[in-house]
Amino acid sequence: MSRAMADRFWPGMSVVGKRFRFASGETYYEVVGVAADAVVRSLLDDAAPVAWLALSQNTVSPLYVNLRAEAGSTDAVVGAVRARMRELDSSLAVSDERVVAAVLDEGLWAPRAGASLLGLFALLALVLGGIGVYSVLSFAVRRRTQEVGIRLVLGASRRQLYRLLVGRGMAPALAGLALGVVGGAFFARSAADLLYRVSPLDAPTFATAAFVLFGVALLGCYLPVRRAVSRDPMEALRGD
Repeated sequence: MSRAMADRFWPGMSVVGKRFRFASGETYYEVVGVAADAVVRSLLDDAAPVAWLALSQNTVSPLYVNLRAEAGSTDAVVGAVRARMRELDSSLAVSDERVVAAVLDEGLWAPRAGASLLGLFALLALVLGGIGVYSVLSFAVRRRTQEVGIRLVLGASRRQLYRLLVGRGMAPALAGLALGVVGGAFFARSAADLLYRVSPLDAPTFATAAFVLFGVALLGCYLPVRRAVSRDPMEALRGD
């Protein structure tokens, strides 16, 4: 039986020698050992209680043979197994050969499709957020065009203007980014059921997302400021 079954019905006890029966039968079976948990239905499910019977005790269920082969030699191994089976018993039917990688892909297609869809929406939100930051900063800088011209005429360097305008634009962006990271960490646990082998508080994921959003905000601030600062001061004084 599996470890999950042993822990469920005989927690903290030695199960070797114990007897059990299935709900649909009257025959009792003796436990001869405990094996590691196995995936029964879905890779995303928790380990389920499983019991394996000897072939002499269960001749109805199909017999599965698991083989490890070198990369690229799957067909040759299957052919050799078929030939060996025919030598042992010509009445045995060998069918449903499947590669473990293909089985895993089939089991994960739904979560992968959902993750791809969420990733598409996240990318769309990122693009819209970048456009929004750029539009707001562009409008704000355009309203200060004459101020930029006056500062240039009075001797302010373009580097100082970059620092001033980009700094003012990035201040609310950084505040929003900090709130987003804190809020994401707070609500991440609610999405734990949608994740597979990834912690809801995965530090690399949060760092990557924060870095990408910071880059988008910085680009949205820099481009309109660059256009305003690069203009001729006299043209800036006249305004648009």
